[in-house]
Amino acid sequence: MTPANQNVTTDLLANGQTNRFIGWALLLTGLAAAVVLDPWFLGERSPTELVASARPAVRHAQSVVLQMAFLQLAVGFVLAADAFSIHVRRTAGSLTAAGAIFYAAGYVLGTQWPACTWLVLAGSLLNLGGFLYLIRVGPPGPHASDLKLGLPVVCFGMLLDLVAGLSITHPEYFMPAYLGAEDEVRLRMLRLARVAAVALSVLTLLYLGLARRAGVRRRSTKWGRRGMLCGAIGMPALLAAASYIWLPLKYGLAIPATATCTGILVGVSLSWTNAGFLEKAGWMLILVSLSAGMMMGFYAFDGPLPAPEFLGSYNDFTRRLSRLAHAYCIVLGMIAIFLSRLLEEHPDRRWARWAGIPLLITGSLVTMAAILLQPNPQMPASTLGVGPAIVVIAMLSCLLPIRRRV
Repeated sequence: MTPANQNVTTDLLANGQTNRFIGWALLLTGLAAAVVLDPWFLGERSPTELVASARPAVRHAQSVVLQMAFLQLAVGFVLAADAFSIHVRRTAGSLTAAGAIFYAAGYVLGTQWPACTWLVLAGSLLNLGGFLYLIRVGPPGPHASDLKLGLPVVCFGMLLDLVAGLSITHPEYFMPAYLGAEDEVRLRMLRLARVAAVALSVLTLLYLGLARRAGVRRRSTKWGRRGMLCGAIGMPALLAAASYIWLPLKYGLAIPATATCTGILVGVSLSWTNAGFLEKAGWMLILVSLSAGMMMGFYAFDGPLPAPEFLGSYNDFTRRLSRLAHAYCIVLGMIAIFLSRLLEEHPDRRWARWAGIPLLITGSLVTMAAILLQPNPQMPASTLGVGPAIVVIAMLSCLLPIRRRV
C-alpha cells in the first residue's frame, strides 16, 4: 500500500467515514424519534386540532433529519470512491458534514427557539459550498463520468435548500403572501420540492453507482440514467416553479414522475442480477412507493382529479396515513440499499446477516402493516412505533459490529 493510500485509509474525513458516521447517526436519531412521533402525530385525528398544534412543525423537523442522513451517506460513498485527491475529499467532507449538522439542528431547535433558524441558512450554504467545490475541482479517474452527472443534480437540490433557509430567515423577501397557509397547495408543493430535491438526488447517485457496478452497456441503462436525471431535476424544479410562478405548471409533473419511475424500474432490473437480496428489496420498495406516488399526484395538489372520497381532504387522518406509507417505503428502501452496500464492504459480518437483515425485513413489514391497519378504530396509535423500533434495532445489529472494526 502506497503512503497516499495509507493516508486515505486512516483519514476519516478523506475516506468518507466521518460523513457516513454522521449519516447513520442522524438516521438512527430520526427513526428512534419516529417511535414516539408517529403515534403522537397520528394520535390526533381532528384536522382542525392538528393544524393548530405543534405537530406539523415537529414532524417536518424529523423529516429534515432523515433527509440530511441520506445525503451524508451518499457523500460518504462519493468520497470513498477513488475520484478526488485527499485534500479535496477532506475539504468537501468537512463542509458537507458541518452543513448537515447545522441544517438539521436549525429545524429541530427552531421548533422551540425560532432564533435558531439561522442555522438552516448556514447549513444550506455549507452543503452547497461543499458540492460546488467538488464540481469546480472536477472528478478525474474511473468514476468521473457518473460524478459529473450526479454532482450538479445534488447542487440543484442544495440550491433549493438554500432558498428554504432564506424563506425562514427572511420571509419578507422569500415567503410572499400569495403562497398562502401551510396546508394550502403552494406551500405543500414547495415542501415536496425540497424533499424531492434531496431524495431524488441521492437516488440518482445510488442508481449511477449500481449502473457502474453492473458494467453493462445496454440501451435501457442509458434510459434509466436519463430518467433519474430528468426526475431529480424536473420534479423539484416544476414544483418550485408552480409554487412561485404559475400554479398550472403542476400539470407537467407527470413527465418527471414517469421518468423517475422508468429509472427506478431499470434499477430494479439491474439489481436483480448485480446486487444482493437486500438491495433488490430496497429498489422494489422504492418502485412501489413512486408508482403509488404517481397515482397520488392526480389529486395531491388539487387536481386534475378529486381526491378519493375515502381519503378525505389534505389533513384528514386517512390521507395522512397514505402519505406516511408512501414516505416509509422510500425511507426503508433507501436504508436497505445503503446497508446492503455497506455489508458488501464487510462480507465477514455474519451477525448482521443472521440477525440484522431479518430484523430489518420484519421491522419494515410491521411498519407498513401498522399504517395500513390504523383506519380500524380499535387499532391503537401506539402500534405505529413498533416497526420503527425494530428497524432501529436491525440497523444497530448491522452497524455496531462494523463500527468496532473501522
